[in-house]
Amino acid sequence: LEHLQNAFEQNTVAKIAHSVGMLALFTVALSSFTIALQTGREAIMNMVGFMQSLIPVVMTLMAAMGNLSTVALMHPVIYVSLNILATLTQNIVFPLIFCAAVLGIVSKLSTRFQVSRLANLFKDGSMVLIGLFLTVFVGVLSIQGVAGAVTDGVGLRTAKFLTGAFVPVVGGMLTDAVDAIAGCSLFIKNTIGVFGVLAIIILCALPVIKILSAAVMYRLAAALLQPLGAQQLGDCLDLLGNNLFLVFGAVAAVGLMLFFSLAIMVGLSNAVVMLR
Repeated sequence: LEHLQNAFEQNTVAKIAHSVGMLALFTVALSSFTIALQTGREAIMNMVGFMQSLIPVVMTLMAAMGNLSTVALMHPVIYVSLNILATLTQNIVFPLIFCAAVLGIVSKLSTRFQVSRLANLFKDGSMVLIGLFLTVFVGVLSIQGVAGAVTDGVGLRTAKFLTGAFVPVVGGMLTDAVDAIAGCSLFIKNTIGVFGVLAIIILCALPVIKILSAAVMYRLAAALLQPLGAQQLGDCLDLLGNNLFLVFGAVAAVGLMLFFSLAIMVGLSNAVVMLR
C-alpha cells in the first residue's frame, strides 16, 4: 500500500487509493473480530445452558440430603442470576467492546474526527461491568447459601434428636437410615459436581483458546507491520488485539462465575453434613 501510494503523482489520488486499500483490510480484520465475538457469545450460551440442565440434578440430590432451606433459597437465585449474567454479558459487555473497537479504528483512520476517548470509555465500562458482575454474582450466592446451610444443619440436628429420643424402638433405626441416604446422596452429588466442573472447563477452554489465539495473531501482525512502515494498519490491528483480550476476559470471567456457583453448591451441602 505504501508503494502504491508513492506511485501516484497527485496527492489526492494517492490518499484515495491508500484509504480504499486500508478500508478493505480493516473490513477483513473487523469481520474476523466479529467472528471472535460470536464465538464468545456461543461459549457463554453453552456454559449457561449446561448449568441450567445440571442445577436441577444437583438440587434434587441436595434435597435428598435434607438441604431443603438451601434448595429453596438457592434454586431461584441461581436460575435468575445465570439468566441475568448471560443477558448482560451478551447484550451490554460485548456490544461495548465492539463499539470500542469500531470507534478506535475510526480514530486511527481519521485525523479530523477523533473519538478515542469515547472508545476508551466503552472499553473501561466493559471492564468495570465484568468485575461488578463477578463480585455481585459470587457474593449473592455465598450469602444465600450460608443462610440456608445453617438453617438446614440446625433443623436436621433437632429432627434427629427428637426422632431418636421420642420415637420408641425404631427411632434410632430411622436416624441411621436417614444418615445412610444422606451419605449416598452426598457421594453422588460430589461425583456429579466434579463432572460438572470438568464440563465447564472444557466448554470454556476451547472458545477461550480460539479467542486468545486470534488476539495474539493480531498483536503479532501489528508488531511485524510497524517496521514495514504501515503504522496506521499496525495500530488498528493492535487495537483489535487488545479488545479481543477483553472478550477473552469476559468469557473466562463467566466460566469462573459458573465454576464458583457449582463449587458453592457442592460445598454448602458438605457444610450441612458437618453441621449435622
